[in-house]
Amino acid sequence: MDHLQSPAESNDQEWKQRCNERMEKLKIARFPTQDASSQQEEQEQEKLREEKHIMNFELYEAVENGNEDRFVDVLEQVFADTELTLFAIFDQVTPSGDSLLHVAADLGRERIAELIAYHFPGLLFGTNIRGDTALHVAARSKNCNIIKIILSQVEGLTKLTNANGDTPLHAAVCSRNLAGIIELLLADSQVVHYLNNSGKSPLYLAVTIGDVDILDLLLQTPFPSNKPLPQSHGNSPLHAAILERNSDMLKEILKRKPELIYLRDENGGTSLHYAAYIGYIEGVRILLNVSTLTALERNSKGDLPIHIACKRGHVIVVEELLQQEWPNPRIFLNYEGQNILHVAAKDGKTNVIKYLLRNKKIDWITLNEKDNNGDTPLHLASKNLFVGVMNEITQDKRIDVNLLNNEGLSANDVVWKHSKFPSTIQEYLALAILSYAGVPRINKATSTLCHHQDDGLKDRIDTRMLMAILIATVAFLVASNFFWLVNVITITGSLFLVLIALLYILLVSPLKVRHPQILHVASLFIEILILFVESSDKVMTKDHQNSDTKQVDKGKQKQN
Repeated sequence: MDHLQSPAESNDQEWKQRCNERMEKLKIARFPTQDASSQQEEQEQEKLREEKHIMNFELYEAVENGNEDRFVDVLEQVFADTELTLFAIFDQVTPSGDSLLHVAADLGRERIAELIAYHFPGLLFGTNIRGDTALHVAARSKNCNIIKIILSQVEGLTKLTNANGDTPLHAAVCSRNLAGIIELLLADSQVVHYLNNSGKSPLYLAVTIGDVDILDLLLQTPFPSNKPLPQSHGNSPLHAAILERNSDMLKEILKRKPELIYLRDENGGTSLHYAAYIGYIEGVRILLNVSTLTALERNSKGDLPIHIACKRGHVIVVEELLQQEWPNPRIFLNYEGQNILHVAAKDGKTNVIKYLLRNKKIDWITLNEKDNNGDTPLHLASKNLFVGVMNEITQDKRIDVNLLNNEGLSANDVVWKHSKFPSTIQEYLALAILSYAGVPRINKATSTLCHHQDDGLKDRIDTRMLMAILIATVAFLVASNFFWLVNVITITGSLFLVLIALLYILLVSPLKVRHPQILHVASLFIEILILFVESSDKVMTKDHQNSDTKQVDKGKQKQN
């Protein structure tokens, strides 16, 4: 029995046959060549040829109208008026580089797009100024039927990238074009893992836009058989969910692809390293619930996630990681032999040091442990003049102030080695803290050098005391006509003189002869000065973090 065509099928065949016949006639039509009789005519024709590369506006309007017969009518008229071949007409583009196929794909003119793609398949590979093919445009414009039409013509279009390195699937994901994504995946599922110029895959972008349906669809695509767990280069979908702090997305990914928790970036870091780095505590807990073993995974520098959290000053993350039922924190060493106290001290994270020193898991061995260079946490803090950290450590009764590193230097010697002669308030404060705690000077160079340094320090302090008195006297005389200014200068100058006197006592006088009351007051002044010094450091750190945030925001903008 013969197959009976429906009215819709019959109508579909009719327009195709009708328009195709007219197009074929135009393709074989020829115009007689006219010889130029003069140089002026040749120049005019050259100018005309340049203008002919810009799309005829009537043709653009015909595509916009959407009627296929009207489009062929206008095409015939342009063909007759311009005496251009049909190939030359279809070679024309808009000022943005869009061909007639681009325009049809953007506007969703299915019949016109099919007509053009059938007769001029080369346009399927044509790109506009942004490097977009017609398939990119259709994917972005959510024209699913045109995506089907284009994919039915030729293979390999799904892998073509634009100027940003985006495939059509990237464009479809960013436009939340679920139907288009399905068609593209049916044609080529491997593009799910293709990275654009920003290093982002369609799977990564699905997380950043927060579309669970698209994410669920893309996660059903397996990894390439030759690379079951490729390096993510910081672009694992888990990294994206963590960066967006999207716990729902994070849970969905781990539910579908739990093996992604072991995916590493170019620095060897796992998703837990990433969550620890940004201080995303909820993400840390979610990841630990899936696998506590990831907390014992090192990156390429030998750092565990807890080391990263210590470096960044995320106390709440450090606390969460220490709550896991593991052995003593002494096992948490990086490749430099540094424990978590070393790492926090080296980066000046006073808040982390405070927490760790009060944590019951941190014993006296951990506090006084040496790294591969023989440095204790106090040595590292002293080397970088992190006075807040130095003060916290030296106030702990378990500290052994007599420990030396591999160079035979105490923490006090380390400050002298790097500062030579103190010149800043931070250097004086560091020496005062160590001197107050009784950290010895054991300089292996020569006793003469130590003696000269002590003499130099006394001279510098004496000079500063003299200068302070002179400045206060002159300022008092100048301000004698301003009563309120006299009070301000008197109070400020007095405090400054007291401070210098206390520093003098701490730095110069022997430890045994220091009066307890004076030491108590000196300790109070040290605390005040630490607040001042650390507040200025926090401002600089905040500026640096703001700079990092701006870079992350720029990265997000590129993704979108």
